[in-house]
Amino acid sequence: MKKDLISQFKRAVSIVKLDDKAIAEVSSDTSALKWGLIFLLAPALLNWFIISAQATSYFTGMFSRFFFWPLFLPPLAMGITFYLMSLITEKFFHGKKDHLAFVRPILYAAMPLILTVALFGLSMLGILKSAFVFELWSIVWWVTIVLMFVVAYKMLKSYHHLHKDDHITVMVIGVLGYFLVGKVLSALFMGSAVVF
Repeated sequence: MKKDLISQFKRAVSIVKLDDKAIAEVSSDTSALKWGLIFLLAPALLNWFIISAQATSYFTGMFSRFFFWPLFLPPLAMGITFYLMSLITEKFFHGKKDHLAFVRPILYAAMPLILTVALFGLSMLGILKSAFVFELWSIVWWVTIVLMFVVAYKMLKSYHHLHKDDHITVMVIGVLGYFLVGKVLSALFMGSAVVF
């Protein structure tokens, strides 16, 4: 397990460096989906535990919609958005039908989110103030989102083989779609306390 974790982490670093070979390898590796989901969702899960541990009552904090959903809505919105981008590409721009092959390397690009666990850990230890940690968390998230869209752009060219105008169109749809999906998820799960 440890050896596999290290090799997958190295693959993720290569994808973050925008290595075309690593992107193609992960795209064709069907077992890579679970690791991509780990890179996307594990930081949110760990951050949720850390934040809940700092609440006055651990279980009250853990099941508060104000702790859980703000951490999990952005990764859920990202995963849904990139799957929908591939689906739109297939239906309207004659792309390939294997949408998970498109999504896998993009999920690996979420690896920088691991930094957020360190930030929340430092907050729990009292080294960083919570307000500052949430600002840094937001910056790490936006950098990661941009990185994931850059990998998506490369995948539209290399995997779906779209023409330049078409992949720009799909990228615009994807960016707008991310905010739309985020708004819908926020309205469903957060009500008036909207995250997006």
